[in-house]
Amino acid sequence: MKKRGLVIGLLVLLAVITSGFTYAFWAASVSGDTDTAVGTINIGEGNAVVTSIDIDDVLAGKELVPAGFVVNAATETAEVALQFSVVWSTLSTALDGSESVGDLTITPVVKFSLWNGTAFVEVTNAHPLYAQIAAHILVVADPANATEITLGAPATTITYSVTLVEPDNVTEYEFFANGKIEVTFTFEVSNIQTTDN
Repeated sequence: MKKRGLVIGLLVLLAVITSGFTYAFWAASVSGDTDTAVGTINIGEGNAVVTSIDIDDVLAGKELVPAGFVVNAATETAEVALQFSVVWSTLSTALDGSESVGDLTITPVVKFSLWNGTAFVEVTNAHPLYAQIAAHILVVADPANATEITLGAPATTITYSVTLVEPDNVTEYEFFANGKIEVTFTFEVSNIQTTDN
């Protein structure tokens, strides 16, 4: 009788241990109605514009979760689409009668912050999980995005997606589940070529 009880106990313990190894380290994430943000970027004579997107503001009521973990599409999404209409313009008359084309370079930088009880504080490289930010928060450019821009031409649409990769363990899960994501984009025109019309 004692052996039978021991066997049942060991089977229960084995079931608990096994389920622990198959547990997905994601349930909910960055709290934040639409999962698309649209903005207009007007690059002027300085040839560089910086804009920041708070992912919470884009989500407004939804949660961003890793791919494969969306249970309710009304409250969760696996991707945030960021769409920009980019125009290169100038007030200068110096380029009248000519056409200028430049390289359009866009640099996204992720800023991740944690709640300290009174405010969100940016996670710096001194934090032990800082390296995981780049591995788990992916900001990816649409391959069809333009790489050149023409002065005074109609707006060109630039699209990026923000997704999460499932954390590897409970510690990483708790880290990402209690944080806030902000992405800063720098739009810059360089290597400008001007030709007379």
